[in-house]
Amino acid sequence: MPHEIVISMEGGLIQDIDGIPHGVVIRVRDFDVEGADDSELSRDADGDPYYETVWSCEDACEAPDG
Repeated sequence: MPHEIVISMEGGLIQDIDGIPHGVVIRVRDFDVEGADDSELSRDADGDPYYETVWSCEDACEAPDG
């Protein structure tokens, strides 16, 4: 199972994430969902809706050592 980092945000915009190591998955949860199509949203443990974007090494790998 890969290591996960979860980033929760509201009112911001992530353009890119570089240098993600192999085996790490980053989940960005954007809670700024006003006017969104509910079918595109996930919900957290409290039932709050969010957009989720998943980033991994396939998106932005860290250069291997050596």
